[in-house]
Amino acid sequence: MKKNLFMLAMLAFTTLSFTACNNDKDDEPVNEDVILATPNYADDAIRLKFDDPVKYDDEFNLTELELTESGYYLLKLEKANPFAVKATRLSVRTYKFLNDLFSKAENVYNLKNFGTVKITSNGSKYTVELTFNGNTITVTASKNGITISDSSRTTLNLCRTWTIQSTRVQIEGESGFYQEAGCDLNSILAYVQQHAQISDEVQSNQVISRISFSNNGTFTLVYANGLTDRAQWQWVSPANGTLTYTWEHNDMGYSFINGQASVQIHQKGTPSRLLLSGTVKNNKGENKNITVTVNMI
Repeated sequence: MKKNLFMLAMLAFTTLSFTACNNDKDDEPVNEDVILATPNYADDAIRLKFDDPVKYDDEFNLTELELTESGYYLLKLEKANPFAVKATRLSVRTYKFLNDLFSKAENVYNLKNFGTVKITSNGSKYTVELTFNGNTITVTASKNGITISDSSRTTLNLCRTWTIQSTRVQIEGESGFYQEAGCDLNSILAYVQQHAQISDEVQSNQVISRISFSNNGTFTLVYANGLTDRAQWQWVSPANGTLTYTWEHNDMGYSFINGQASVQIHQKGTPSRLLLSGTVKNNKGENKNITVTVNMI
């Protein structure tokens, strides 16, 4: 059994819906005319994989750049020597992300806490000029992943960054529930361990601060400590709001890797809700149904 983040396993394998809390009318139908404000960088969203790795430091190479609609960038750093990584009880990755805000001026992107990037399209290829640590390096790149071709209002509304306000956990058979401000996986897991007899482990300081969907075909969880988990997603049926996703890091918990979700979005004005429900097997071999509600804006 893989030992890592019960909550992330649920995020990867649950039914998912965005709804607004309008006068507690949970069964209220989706407003088909919902129009959320277009994110500032909707036209700049792109995900590029470098044809050759770029040395970042003695430990990591830069291998990929992503710009999202909401003005966040992700630079993927991969271990220059992945075989030197020592195994520990919790799963160990051979990559991580730099994740922060970016701005744009005269076709040059300023990546906060990194440097600058200039992207030039050459047909199916791209030239990427990276300036960081006093050096400028030019590399060719290609689009990476699955670009979401659907241009419906559902896609436009979904592809943005959502901030978590509060989280509620309910376990089938329990009369009570757990609720907290934000989304602290450690305190949530402590409640689940006590009331559902689940023995998963969780790394310290795992507080989810924001969730992002991008037209680049990525679904990203960002933690308060700066760590990032990313999945690839695509529509099954945008008309029905159903989608599938697969986490990049395949040790998200137990044997779970892939997930399917459904999305509903209402007009802005009250916090949206992310509903997650899944079944896990506890230490006694019993199946436990768990529902997680995340309130977001």
